[in-house]
Amino acid sequence: MQKKFGVLRFAASVFKVLGILWGIIALIACALTIVAASAGPQVMNSVIGTGNYVDMGSGGFIAGLFGALLVLVFGLIGALCIYALGELINLLVAVEENTRASALALVKERGQAGNG
Repeated sequence: MQKKFGVLRFAASVFKVLGILWGIIALIACALTIVAASAGPQVMNSVIGTGNYVDMGSGGFIAGLFGALLVLVFGLIGALCIYALGELINLLVAVEENTRASALALVKERGQAGNG
């Protein structure tokens, strides 16, 4: 049987690859958030400039960990949704192929029953 919907198959593959990349980026962003939280006020003071002193204490690290957790959770949820979209497209193409094959089988069966 002829394969149809080549563009949809390609789009499904693209979405699956994007979902995997999104998950990897979420993990990297989580790690960078933890590193930034660990760096503490020294880095923040160098970013803000001289004359402005930022003392976050341990609250900055705790907030950074919380932010990293949020980045991780929502990043992985987004990655899962993008990957699932690719799988959904594959599912719909498979349903169409199965329906077409069933219809062809029924037509053949009725044709043989009418000849017999």
